[in-house]
Amino acid sequence: MKKALLLFLCLSTLLLNAQNISGNWKTQLEFSGMSLPLQFNFEEVNEKLKATMDSPQQQAFDLAFSEAIRKKDSIFLKMPNLGIEIKGAIKSTNLIKAQFKQGFLTTEIEINKRESAADEIQNPRPQTPIPPYNYEEIEVSYTNTKENFKLAGTLTLPKDCNTCKAVILISGSGAQDRNSEIFNHQLFKVVADFFSSNDIAVLRFDERGVGESEGKFAGATTYNFVSDVEAGIEFLQNQTHFKPSQIGLYGHSEGGMIAPILASQNQVVDFLVLIAPPVTPIPELMLKQQELIGKSTGMTDAMVNFYEEINKEVYRLITSTEDIDLLKNKLEKFYNQQIEDYPQLGKDSGISAEDYKKSMIQAYTDPWMFTFLNINPADYLASLKIPLVAFFGEKDLQVSPKENADLLIELVGKNHPKNHIEIRANLNHLMQNSTTGSIAEYGMIEETMDEKLLEEILAWIQDLEK
Repeated sequence: MKKALLLFLCLSTLLLNAQNISGNWKTQLEFSGMSLPLQFNFEEVNEKLKATMDSPQQQAFDLAFSEAIRKKDSIFLKMPNLGIEIKGAIKSTNLIKAQFKQGFLTTEIEINKRESAADEIQNPRPQTPIPPYNYEEIEVSYTNTKENFKLAGTLTLPKDCNTCKAVILISGSGAQDRNSEIFNHQLFKVVADFFSSNDIAVLRFDERGVGESEGKFAGATTYNFVSDVEAGIEFLQNQTHFKPSQIGLYGHSEGGMIAPILASQNQVVDFLVLIAPPVTPIPELMLKQQELIGKSTGMTDAMVNFYEEINKEVYRLITSTEDIDLLKNKLEKFYNQQIEDYPQLGKDSGISAEDYKKSMIQAYTDPWMFTFLNINPADYLASLKIPLVAFFGEKDLQVSPKENADLLIELVGKNHPKNHIEIRANLNHLMQNSTTGSIAEYGMIEETMDEKLLEEILAWIQDLEK
């Protein structure tokens, strides 16, 4: 009997080792109370394995593993640029049990063979508008006369609107299209649809160098983006379709900083809607952001404090150095010293110390980042006398709600009787109802933006004097 059992086990192992795992597989990554579906594509030819990964909810596809190795019934996958490592055991023709590691996250997963190509992960976004619309949607283009290039966008115009309020939507950091699309959430399309369905004209546009807009995104700074929005104001002022009774700016994240900068310089702006706007000095905001996001990904307090001390000195160097080339030299010396003192630097995130140094220097000497870190939003906010409404998400990890809301109240709370500043319970940086506020959660949530918040913003705008 023992011989028969041993023979069975040996045969099973041989069959398992011979099993080709080529095909489509899927898993559910569980962490911090969240669930993220992932898909894998394995291609095994002549004992060599190729592997890619998709994260549909995060709109990330064909992410290639630079290392993909199979040894008998074990697989090893590595994606250093994202700090991902997977070690798995092939348990059957349809099951791989594995350990998934990314940065400070380590968890067990089961990877299952997908039954068919139709077995796709659904990614519903129920708020995305579907034609026909009850307003007019007009494709437009206009010129940034300061830098001489064209911007392209969409004007949504309420029916029978000869004169009505108009809003320009301003997106956050990073190259954004007119819909401010992230993780398949078309945030600005949802906002424009809601406002224009309720008698407010909306202009949303592709940022410079994005979509159908001309210009170059790389190398542009926050102040360049201010000039792009100003071009939108000029476009609305010269409209033949309708006459704006008021022009407001709706800014999200960095857009919530761009809007006050422009409003402090241009008296045509009648009101501001600020969603998760930076208010505290940017180095302070970034340090808090790194703390909150670090803890959400499993960093210990000791590691958070360690990187905080490094970044404090980096930001001191940036804000005290006017020349970018000189800054590069200072940062090179600083990071070399840090690596000498702590050779593991960066390896906590899955990359070498040298690659960490290079990526940090490149990021901090980028014209946008260099300029961004030297801006103090309070310089532009304090003088504003026009009405503004601002909302912060209680679970926002990118723009910490309490510090920024408290300072905004101090700066502008009494500047106009219509001013309203509020922290909204359960909302994250995108103003979605969330569990943790983690960035990884954005794509998992079906909701694009809290509709009750949209209704309150709409009521506030409608209540303003015409």
